[in-house]
Amino acid sequence: MTEAWGFDLGLCVFRGARTDVLSRFLVIGAEAQADWIVRVTADNPFLNASVINLLIDGRDGNEEAKQADAIRLRSGIPQDDAGAETAGAREAPKVSPGLPLGYGAELVRLSALERAAK
Repeated sequence: MTEAWGFDLGLCVFRGARTDVLSRFLVIGAEAQADWIVRVTADNPFLNASVINLLIDGRDGNEEAKQADAIRLRSGIPQDDAGAETAGAREAPKVSPGLPLGYGAELVRLSALERAAK
């Protein structure tokens, strides 16, 4: 169903080996000449883009994260008033409760997936 929906939207759709998820990421990563892969599961195609943006911003804003092989969002999503200034002091960002199991995305370095395949 997700495949047909993608075709209907005019998207480039790839279907690899049914039982080898890792090979699918490797094929797409190589074709796109990607350094990083954003993994979103097909049973969660309506993921809010802010989740992916948080992963990318978190990686880009942290030197240690730039060296990581994988990044996952473990807490909730920042609220609109996150980090509001109160009496001249910046409050800790307010986040929603933790994300439900199965909701979210991962940012994974393609070279790490290639090592895992070996």
